[in-house]
Amino acid sequence: MPRVSPRRATLPPPTERLALEALRTESPTFRTLVESRRFRKDDWYKVPAGHVDVCNVPLPIRIAP
Repeated sequence: MPRVSPRRATLPPPTERLALEALRTESPTFRTLVESRRFRKDDWYKVPAGHVDVCNVPLPIRIAP
């Protein structure tokens, strides 16, 4: 079994961080995403639930241009 050395968790310097953009949760686009998850009609769901758990709504993120 290899030896593991503990390291202190720190943020990388700003020049090495990846710039990300997330969809704002108060936007109409996010509201549409939530509604589409609430009433989705794929093979797994025979009857739409009409509600959604927070864990079932992905937050779209992309690398900033």
